[in-house]
Amino acid sequence: MENKIKTFLSQKKLADLGTKKKLITIDAASEPEAAMRILFDNNIISAPVIEVKDNGTENLVGILELPDIVVYVVELFTGTKRLLAWLLQAGIVTMDPSQDNPETAEIDESLVDDKEVEEVMKAGLNEVKDRVFEIMDKEKCNLIKPLSYDTSLYEVARVLLDAHRVPISDKGKCVDIVTQSDLIRFVAANREHFPLIEKTIEELNIGIKKVVTVKTTDRAIDAFKLLATERISAVAVVDEKNRLVGNVSSHDIRSITATGEVITRLFLPCAEFIRITNKEFDSPKGAVAVTRDARIKDIIDNLLLNRIHRVYIVEKQDTAAFPIGIISLGDLLKALL
Repeated sequence: MENKIKTFLSQKKLADLGTKKKLITIDAASEPEAAMRILFDNNIISAPVIEVKDNGTENLVGILELPDIVVYVVELFTGTKRLLAWLLQAGIVTMDPSQDNPETAEIDESLVDDKEVEEVMKAGLNEVKDRVFEIMDKEKCNLIKPLSYDTSLYEVARVLLDAHRVPISDKGKCVDIVTQSDLIRFVAANREHFPLIEKTIEELNIGIKKVVTVKTTDRAIDAFKLLATERISAVAVVDEKNRLVGNVSSHDIRSITATGEVITRLFLPCAEFIRITNKEFDSPKGAVAVTRDARIKDIIDNLLLNRIHRVYIVEKQDTAAFPIGIISLGDLLKALL
């Protein structure tokens, strides 16, 4: 971090970000369905998980994030014998009787819209009695160290280089969350203090990396499985010629709803899943992409305008765009600070 930037951030406090907002929390003893409903209904991607002691005091367990929900859903729908029993009973999958592995199952696409199938799967979900604290990323929770409003922005920036969001504590109680988006918004509002914001992707040599992709014909559940196994928040969707046509992120898990009313959407092709998600939610149409000559300031404005957390870097050939990289909020912070 350059000395001038370090000095500027050291003179500012976390309170200067203006992050104070209505805090939505989740009870650690609640079931995943209730937690998903809280996230979806409030259109948020994370919330502090609070354990209420017998004496009425509150203990911060950690932060539940949508990637935690993705991992939970993927494990529930691709790696358990109870799922296999539901799907076989519903007729959604067919298997070689000698096999006992859901990964070998084949989806009978003629049944994906069958309401009876949905009811069977919802009934199966109702039998699951997991708790929120059981599905959280325990490693992340152990690393969480709450900040205070008096923490310098320099220290906040150092923490947010490796964490998407961190709780803010006041008198031992969680009162807010500060995110990478909050810090990027601050950078945008004070861009005169961050000279590298005028540079291009190519000049800073950032973002060019292998992009994790799925095909338009792959199932949505396969995209979410990649998010879970690769520990990433989004995958690019490409067509048969590897042209970028869309994006599936952890935020899209809301498309199945908290109650699992349309759970069979998980087994739709990615192209159809994206079409439904874009229609039902206020989502950017298609993946947001830039070329190597894009300036960092324009990328930041794009992210803030569309309320997204990443843009793809593409190589254009005529009207086609081929993904060659991806830039996240974390990548931008590391480049600028």
